[in-house]
Parts: sequence; C-alpha cells; structure tokens
Amino acid sequence: METNRSAASKQLLAHARLFAALNIAQADTYIRTWRVKYREHFWRPYTAINFLYPGTNWTPLRQTPCHPEFYAAHGTLTPAGITTIQNYLGHDTIDE
Repeated sequence: METNRSAASKQLLAHARLFAALNIAQADTYIRTWRVKYREHFWRPYTAINFLYPGTNWTPLRQTPCHPEFYAAHGTLTPAGITTIQNYLGHDTIDE
C-alpha cells in the first residue's frame, strides 16, 4: 500500500512540475510579446489608413484595442506551451 502512495505522490509532483513549467514558459512568452509590441510600434489599420489618406477620418465599425496589433499574444503562447510539454515528455508524439 505504501508503494501505491509513493507512486501517486511522485506522479502528483511530476504533474505539478509540468504545470509550473507551463505557467513560467507562458508568462515569459507573454512578457516578451508585450515588450516587442511596444518596441516595434507597428501601426494599427485605422492609423495607417488615416495617415496615408489624410482627411478621410476613417474609423472601424467596432472599437479596437488600445495596444499594438502585432505580435499576437495568442500566437506566441501556444508554441511555448507545446515546447514545454515536448520537453516534459521527451518526445513530440503522444501515445493513444
């Protein structure tokens, strides 16, 4: 019975380490993405249109966020999570 508890404890610890690594990887990625957003100063579409065609006062149909558009944070978080899981498993395939 002690063996089962010990194994379960080791598995719980391994899962906790995986989730800690995922959180750290995604937090680091999120921080870096937002730093790049503000370093690059990439134009939003309505800013570019109004700059290139002065006097048009074009506005989008819906309100846009008040942060730069490029890089998209959701596009950087997924690869960070996938890489973390691959490093945890030691390979990039999942057995069914």
